[in-house]
Amino acid sequence: MAAPWNPSSKPAAASHGLRRVVRVGLVALTVAALGAGVASAQIHQSKTHAASTSAWVGTWKTTWGTLTFTQKGFKVTGTFTTGKGKITGSVASTKLSGVWSKAPSYKGTDAGSLLLTLSADSKSFTGQYKATGATAWAGKITGRFASGPVNLSWNGTWATSHGTIVFNQFTTNAVTGAYTPKEGRIDATANEYSLNGNWSEEPSYSGPSDAGLLQFTLSKDGRTFTGTYGKETASTGKSWTGVRIGPAE
Repeated sequence: MAAPWNPSSKPAAASHGLRRVVRVGLVALTVAALGAGVASAQIHQSKTHAASTSAWVGTWKTTWGTLTFTQKGFKVTGTFTTGKGKITGSVASTKLSGVWSKAPSYKGTDAGSLLLTLSADSKSFTGQYKATGATAWAGKITGRFASGPVNLSWNGTWATSHGTIVFNQFTTNAVTGAYTPKEGRIDATANEYSLNGNWSEEPSYSGPSDAGLLQFTLSKDGRTFTGTYGKETASTGKSWTGVRIGPAE
């Protein structure tokens, strides 16, 4: 007589196999999710790096020779060819303040402080410098922009004719902004070099005096913008210009 069929034998093996398939599937999904997270982080880092580009970053032809600036946050470092010089400083609005040093000693009369001011079009700067311990400015330094990276995102901090604006561009064309000193808000849409939208500010954040429309145009190198704004349904009437000075922080 044939052995009786055991209904628990093969189904148990199948159940074991199914559990193994499920575990493998969950591991694969976890790996995929982690990979997506890493990719997302890399994209975010890329955007953050792009947003860090300011009008100071790049190469300048100056009275101290060729000067090259890099920037992280609002901290700027630079090197210049005369005396193998070095600069470290920080950006506030259109001004860069910091210290300089050069060969051979990088101290004493070969070092000191400086204050540079960016022009409205970001194409040049003027400044003053002095040696360590000196109370009065000893000389002038000037420079003209030669080359640098291009950043066509609106992301970043801008020194403008109506206070400091911090723009965040979260998607391809949606841009939000906050500006001082009137706790202002901007909601706009970017289209290539143009930005069109609404502004509002305290105390009422509404018309006829505290809200309206704006239209900005980004420069081809992404370092400055020019534009106009108006009250209520007007987007023209008054000028609004800005220079990129740092990241959106």
